[in-house]
Amino acid sequence: MDLLSSGRQSVTVAMEPQALTESVQSLARLTPSELRALWPRWFNRLPPARLRRDLLVRVLAYRLQERQQGGLRAATRKQLQVLAKLGKTSSIPKVVEPPRLTPGTHVIREWKNERHQVTVETSGFVYRGQRYRSLSEIACRITGTRWSGPVFFGVKPAVRPSRARKEEKA
Repeated sequence: MDLLSSGRQSVTVAMEPQALTESVQSLARLTPSELRALWPRWFNRLPPARLRRDLLVRVLAYRLQERQQGGLRAATRKQLQVLAKLGKTSSIPKVVEPPRLTPGTHVIREWKNERHQVTVETSGFVYRGQRYRSLSEIACRITGTRWSGPVFFGVKPAVRPSRARKEEKA
């Protein structure tokens, strides 16, 4: 089935990752008018009038990948909608959850010219062949002081009080 076609080029979506990569890459070779002609087939409406060529390519490539591999999870879509509403009304508070570490993930931190790699497992973490219950235990072992493990390994940003909060306390 020919899902992406224009006057001079044609791209077929297939289940193979290589074919999907080639399809996405072929979008970059299309002219702006060819990209605009493809848009209604993927979005059932005309593209925004002033959308630049590079954004046309990116959005169409995303849609192609979304159709091939599935879109965002419902929870992610909901979180994005909440952020969009908050962005219209005020500054965005800390609504975004830190990323979840799934088993098999490697967390790496360089500390004092030494590379430290931790493997996430279902029941904890493995660092240099030893099991730990938390990243904080590992961070403490590495540094010799108490640390937030997620902050130390860059999984969660450090919380720094804003200038306004500092001034309120003074």
